Amino acid sequence: MKKNYYLSLEQISAYCGIPVNRVNNWVDNRGLKVAKVDGSARKVHLDELIDFLVRHNMSIPDSIIPIKARKILFVFSEEMIMDEIVLKFYMKFFEKLKKKANLIIDYSSYGSMVKMKLLVFKPDLVILDVGSTDESSRLCCLLKNSEEFESIKLAAIIESSKINDDLKDMLCVDALLPRKVDVRSLMESINEIFDKG
Repeated sequence: MKKNYYLSLEQISAYCGIPVNRVNNWVDNRGLKVAKVDGSARKVHLDELIDFLVRHNMSIPDSIIPIKARKILFVFSEEMIMDEIVLKFYMKFFEKLKKKANLIIDYSSYGSMVKMKLLVFKPDLVILDVGSTDESSRLCCLLKNSEEFESIKLAAIIESSKINDDLKDMLCVDALLPRKVDVRSLMESINEIFDKG
Protein backbone atom coordinates (compact mmCIF):
# COMPACT_ATOMS: atom_id res chain seq x y z
CA MET A 1 0.00 0.00 0.00
CA LYS A 2 1.14 3.52 -0.61
CA LYS A 3 2.67 4.93 2.55
CA ASN A 4 1.11 8.41 2.27
CA TYR A 5 -2.17 7.82 0.52
CA TYR A 6 -4.93 9.88 2.15
CA LEU A 7 -8.60 10.27 1.28
CA SER A 8 -10.84 13.23 2.02
CA LEU A 9 -14.14 12.55 3.79
CA GLU A 10 -15.90 13.37 0.51
CA GLN A 11 -13.81 10.76 -1.33
CA ILE A 12 -14.65 8.17 1.32
CA SER A 13 -18.31 9.05 0.89
CA ALA A 14 -18.07 8.52 -2.88
CA TYR A 15 -16.07 5.27 -2.68
CA CYS A 16 -18.31 3.76 -0.01
CA GLY A 17 -21.55 5.02 -1.58
CA ILE A 18 -22.74 6.72 1.60
CA PRO A 19 -23.58 10.32 2.58
CA VAL A 20 -20.77 12.54 3.89
CA ASN A 21 -22.64 12.99 7.19
CA ARG A 22 -22.29 9.23 7.82
CA VAL A 23 -18.52 9.48 7.26
CA ASN A 24 -18.47 12.42 9.71
CA ASN A 25 -20.34 10.19 12.18
CA TRP A 26 -17.65 7.51 11.75
CA VAL A 27 -15.04 10.14 12.65
CA ASP A 28 -16.98 11.74 15.52
CA ASN A 29 -18.54 8.67 17.11
CA ARG A 30 -17.03 5.42 15.81
CA GLY A 31 -13.28 5.99 15.97
CA LEU A 32 -12.27 6.59 12.35
CA LYS A 33 -8.97 8.46 12.76
CA VAL A 34 -8.34 11.59 10.70
CA ALA A 35 -5.24 13.67 10.13
CA LYS A 36 -4.57 17.15 8.80
CA VAL A 37 -2.42 16.76 5.73
CA ASP A 38 -0.51 19.83 4.51
CA GLY A 39 -2.85 22.13 6.44
CA SER A 40 -5.82 20.96 4.36
CA ALA A 41 -9.15 19.53 5.45
CA ARG A 42 -9.33 16.37 7.54
CA LYS A 43 -8.19 13.28 5.67
CA VAL A 44 -8.03 9.57 6.45
CA HIS A 45 -5.08 7.35 5.61
CA LEU A 46 -6.09 4.50 3.29
CA ASP A 47 -4.78 1.85 5.72
CA GLU A 48 -6.84 3.39 8.55
CA LEU A 49 -10.00 3.35 6.41
CA ILE A 50 -9.49 -0.31 5.46
CA ASP A 51 -8.82 -1.29 9.08
CA PHE A 52 -11.93 0.65 10.19
CA LEU A 53 -14.13 -1.10 7.62
CA VAL A 54 -12.75 -4.50 8.65
CA ARG A 55 -13.23 -3.78 12.39
CA HIS A 56 -16.86 -2.80 11.77
CA ASN A 57 -17.69 -5.69 9.40
CA MET A 58 -18.30 -3.41 6.42
CA SER A 59 -17.48 -4.21 2.82
CA ILE A 60 -14.25 -2.78 1.48
CA PRO A 61 -14.93 -1.12 -1.90
CA ASP A 62 -12.82 -2.80 -4.58
CA SER A 63 -11.74 0.64 -5.83
CA ILE A 64 -9.73 1.36 -2.65
CA ILE A 65 -8.05 -2.04 -2.30
CA PRO A 66 -4.44 -1.83 -3.45
CA ILE A 67 -3.95 -3.82 -6.66
CA LYS A 68 -1.82 -6.62 -5.21
CA ALA A 69 -3.43 -6.76 -1.77
CA ARG A 70 -4.85 -10.08 -0.67
CA LYS A 71 -7.63 -10.46 1.87
CA ILE A 72 -7.15 -13.30 4.34
CA LEU A 73 -9.74 -14.51 6.83
CA PHE A 74 -8.53 -16.60 9.78
CA VAL A 75 -11.17 -18.84 11.41
CA PHE A 76 -10.66 -20.05 14.98
CA SER A 77 -12.73 -21.82 17.60
CA GLU A 78 -14.82 -19.51 19.76
CA GLU A 79 -12.84 -20.60 22.84
CA MET A 80 -9.61 -19.34 21.28
CA ILE A 81 -11.09 -15.97 20.38
CA MET A 82 -12.67 -15.57 23.82
CA ASP A 83 -9.29 -16.11 25.50
CA GLU A 84 -7.95 -12.55 25.87
CA ILE A 85 -4.29 -13.60 25.99
CA VAL A 86 -4.58 -15.74 22.85
CA LEU A 87 -6.49 -12.99 21.03
CA LYS A 88 -3.80 -10.40 21.89
CA PHE A 89 -1.17 -12.77 20.55
CA TYR A 90 -3.11 -13.18 17.29
CA MET A 91 -3.55 -9.42 16.94
CA LYS A 92 0.22 -8.88 17.25
CA PHE A 93 0.86 -11.67 14.77
CA PHE A 94 -1.65 -10.16 12.31
CA GLU A 95 0.02 -6.74 12.62
CA LYS A 96 3.38 -8.32 11.76
CA LEU A 97 1.80 -10.03 8.75
CA LYS A 98 0.25 -6.77 7.52
CA LYS A 99 3.60 -4.96 7.86
CA LYS A 100 5.59 -7.64 6.04
CA ALA A 101 3.17 -8.18 3.16
CA ASN A 102 0.38 -6.50 1.29
CA LEU A 103 -2.40 -8.21 3.27
CA ILE A 104 -5.77 -7.21 4.63
CA ILE A 105 -6.56 -9.51 7.55
CA ASP A 106 -9.70 -10.30 9.51
CA TYR A 107 -10.75 -13.15 11.76
CA SER A 108 -13.90 -14.95 12.83
CA SER A 109 -14.96 -17.86 14.96
CA TYR A 110 -16.68 -20.93 13.62
CA GLY A 111 -20.46 -20.74 13.69
CA SER A 112 -23.14 -18.41 12.45
CA MET A 113 -20.90 -15.33 12.11
CA VAL A 114 -18.47 -16.87 9.67
CA LYS A 115 -20.87 -16.88 6.69
CA MET A 116 -21.69 -13.20 7.24
CA LYS A 117 -17.97 -12.47 7.49
CA LEU A 118 -17.36 -14.34 4.22
CA LEU A 119 -20.08 -12.36 2.44
CA VAL A 120 -18.95 -8.97 3.72
CA PHE A 121 -15.16 -9.39 3.80
CA LYS A 122 -14.92 -11.45 0.57
CA PRO A 123 -11.55 -13.04 1.35
CA ASP A 124 -9.14 -14.42 -1.23
CA LEU A 125 -7.94 -17.02 1.27
CA VAL A 126 -9.51 -18.59 4.36
CA ILE A 127 -7.12 -20.14 6.88
CA LEU A 128 -8.89 -22.47 9.32
CA ASP A 129 -7.56 -23.52 12.67
CA VAL A 130 -8.43 -27.21 12.71
CA GLY A 131 -9.34 -27.83 16.32
CA SER A 132 -12.46 -29.78 15.49
CA THR A 133 -12.43 -31.46 12.11
CA ASP A 134 -16.25 -31.55 12.18
CA GLU A 135 -16.47 -27.74 12.28
CA SER A 136 -13.66 -27.45 9.75
CA SER A 137 -15.27 -29.99 7.43
CA ARG A 138 -18.64 -28.21 7.53
CA LEU A 139 -17.03 -24.88 6.69
CA CYS A 140 -14.94 -26.42 3.90
CA CYS A 141 -18.08 -28.01 2.42
CA LEU A 142 -19.86 -24.65 2.55
CA LEU A 143 -17.00 -22.95 0.73
CA LYS A 144 -16.38 -25.68 -1.84
CA ASN A 145 -20.06 -26.32 -2.65
CA SER A 146 -21.24 -22.74 -2.98
CA GLU A 147 -20.94 -20.70 -6.17
CA GLU A 148 -20.54 -17.47 -4.20
CA PHE A 149 -17.45 -18.81 -2.40
CA GLU A 150 -15.91 -21.14 -5.00
CA SER A 151 -13.03 -18.80 -5.89
CA ILE A 152 -11.81 -18.63 -2.28
CA LYS A 153 -8.61 -20.54 -1.54
CA LEU A 154 -8.54 -22.68 1.61
CA ALA A 155 -5.79 -23.66 4.02
CA ALA A 156 -5.90 -25.36 7.41
CA ILE A 157 -3.58 -24.94 10.39
CA ILE A 158 -2.89 -28.22 12.14
CA GLU A 159 -0.28 -29.92 14.32
CA SER A 160 2.77 -30.81 12.20
CA SER A 161 2.49 -34.49 13.14
CA LYS A 162 -1.04 -34.67 11.69
CA ILE A 163 -0.23 -33.21 8.27
CA ASN A 164 -0.98 -35.79 5.58
CA ASP A 165 -2.64 -36.02 2.18
CA ASP A 166 -5.66 -37.94 3.53
CA LEU A 167 -6.58 -35.08 5.89
CA LYS A 168 -5.93 -32.53 3.14
CA ASP A 169 -8.30 -34.46 0.85
CA MET A 170 -10.90 -34.96 3.58
CA LEU A 171 -10.98 -31.21 4.31
CA CYS A 172 -10.77 -30.29 0.61
CA VAL A 173 -8.18 -27.60 1.34
CA ASP A 174 -5.48 -26.21 -0.92
CA ALA A 175 -2.83 -26.58 1.78
CA LEU A 176 -2.18 -27.79 5.32
CA LEU A 177 -0.02 -25.44 7.40
CA PRO A 178 1.90 -26.41 10.55
CA ARG A 179 0.60 -24.84 13.76
CA LYS A 180 4.08 -23.65 14.74
CA VAL A 181 4.68 -21.11 12.02
CA ASP A 182 6.52 -17.81 11.81
CA VAL A 183 5.59 -14.82 9.64
CA ARG A 184 8.15 -15.56 6.93
CA SER A 185 7.22 -19.22 6.45
CA LEU A 186 3.50 -18.40 6.58
CA MET A 187 4.00 -15.81 3.82
CA GLU A 188 5.90 -18.38 1.74
CA SER A 189 3.02 -20.84 2.19
CA ILE A 190 0.42 -18.19 1.27
CA ASN A 191 2.36 -17.27 -1.87
CA GLU A 192 2.62 -20.95 -2.83
CA ILE A 193 -1.16 -21.34 -2.47
CA PHE A 194 -1.79 -18.43 -4.83
CA ASP A 195 0.99 -19.46 -7.25
CA LYS A 196 -0.69 -22.86 -7.73
CA GLY A 197 -3.60 -20.94 -9.24
